[in-house]
Amino acid sequence: MNLLSRFQDGEQTLLIDQRGKRHLILLRKGETFHSDRGWIKHEDIIGQPDGSWVRMYPYEVHHVYKNLESNSDSVFIVFGELFAFRKALVTRIDEDAVSDDLEIAFTIRKKNYRIRYAPEVKVVEKIPESSEETRVQRTRRAFGILQSMKKNIDVLGNPKYGLYGVFIFPIHFVQMTIIPFFVLCLLFILPVKIAELLLTIDQVFIVPLLLFAVFGLFIISFTKAREIVLVGYNFLATQLYVIIALVDLMRGKSYRIWRKASTTRAES
Repeated sequence: MNLLSRFQDGEQTLLIDQRGKRHLILLRKGETFHSDRGWIKHEDIIGQPDGSWVRMYPYEVHHVYKNLESNSDSVFIVFGELFAFRKALVTRIDEDAVSDDLEIAFTIRKKNYRIRYAPEVKVVEKIPESSEETRVQRTRRAFGILQSMKKNIDVLGNPKYGLYGVFIFPIHFVQMTIIPFFVLCLLFILPVKIAELLLTIDQVFIVPLLLFAVFGLFIISFTKAREIVLVGYNFLATQLYVIIALVDLMRGKSYRIWRKASTTRAES
């Protein structure tokens, strides 16, 4: 591998994503590479040496609100990323807790300490390799967050914990308990309203409208609008996983996948 060579405009480049999937692209200034994991600006690759790591842009939203939480009070939850804390602050983790990272975050904040976000740290995390693995991971993650929220409901709206209690936690609480059902209602109402609208339109315009819709789908598939559709799809899928997790929590289902160890000491 020649690390001295750098990617140039108009050069064919091989991208390998987190799953090991290969993408051969032609670099052009002003263009963007799209995948179901996000998008990368070609300018971010041009000028980089061979073998470079490039970040996908959807994760920038994640960084924005993490930074806001960190700068205002404390990060609500740390999952996937590496995090470190004083050992004395967390002496025990509930063995039934599915989201141990959120459990730790609540414990630390209740002891008047805060979690700071360090976006410059690079961490590699294994991600699901199939849609089924993604579904299981996201549903389990949502279940763990809801479970921990329920256990630490005393923090919700409590000024004792600063902006974490009166602003950061409530936003995540609404996101996990209200928004999914609001979105579900919209999904039922919108088709009905669209059908009612179509019934009021003269039949002469129905065929042109359908052709326009098909043409729109074709354009979306091959243009930058695809990224909007993918973001929307992931958002809707996440809301469904949250609703499933909430129902499972109310039913008393357990998502725990580890067993309690008798000791952490190494055998002599």
